[in-house]
Amino acid sequence: MSSSAVDVAAAAPPAAVESVETSDNKDATEKTEMETKMKTQPDVKPEPEPEIRPKQETQTTTTTSTTPTTCDLNPEGEPPAPPPPDLTDTLPTSPALALLNATFLLSPSGASVPFSSLHSGGPNAATRVLVIFVRHFFCGICQEFLRTLSAALSPAALLALPEPTAIAIVGCGRPERIEAYARATGCPFPIYADPARKAYEALGMARTLALGAVKPRYVGRSMLAVTLSSFVQSLRSGRGVVKGGDYWQVGGEVLFVNGEVRWIHRMRNTRDHSEVGVLAEVLGVEGEDVARGLWDRCAAASSEA
Repeated sequence: MSSSAVDVAAAAPPAAVESVETSDNKDATEKTEMETKMKTQPDVKPEPEPEIRPKQETQTTTTTSTTPTTCDLNPEGEPPAPPPPDLTDTLPTSPALALLNATFLLSPSGASVPFSSLHSGGPNAATRVLVIFVRHFFCGICQEFLRTLSAALSPAALLALPEPTAIAIVGCGRPERIEAYARATGCPFPIYADPARKAYEALGMARTLALGAVKPRYVGRSMLAVTLSSFVQSLRSGRGVVKGGDYWQVGGEVLFVNGEVRWIHRMRNTRDHSEVGVLAEVLGVEGEDVARGLWDRCAAASSEA
């Protein structure tokens, strides 16, 4: 063999190895480039689907007057919140008393009567006047209260006290209902109407339908009988049912002495009138007279049941 053939044979293996190495290097380079491209390419997130919202109806805003209107069976607006837990029997402030005295009530004939005339030389010739604010004119509980009060405290007995005293009743219904209300309760005291509830507001009286946990002693009949009586009165009144007053409004009792408020009780629920014995003690009425009147009232209530 010649020397050139030996050189060719010896040179062949390195060339093959070089070819294999070159192929491997090419594959590695392509892999590196692909990885680099994947790292540098930003992540593409799928676009979120558009949110489908229900079609909103167009609401029409109506403006209502804040001027009080005639009270009726179903007052307009949202039901009032329960009486605040801090509702107290503190005496009204001077501005509140001035606002109260500037209000006008309505007599049974519909004539305007200044509230101040009730306790300052108007129809009452007494130095002390107990003004009782009742609920609507169909409220059976308030009617029971007035029946018991009228049996225990007569106008003549109140005027004969060392300090002559009178009682006046104020309801939140229309004056057309006063006459029927007086007949239903046998109330001998003058009754007035405050359908705009201005006097109630001035004194901070609450609005609620809460019944209260305790049945008062002045209710001589069962609550079922009282409720049925009130319902029957409402039906018999016909169109007058819308003139009874605001069913949410509750009242209380206020004692005026020479035009100044000396004592007040604000009702927390629909059965929270002061007991007649409490009122007699506030007015200084002898217990025997009150007891005799209450006994007669209980006997009459028993016969009615």
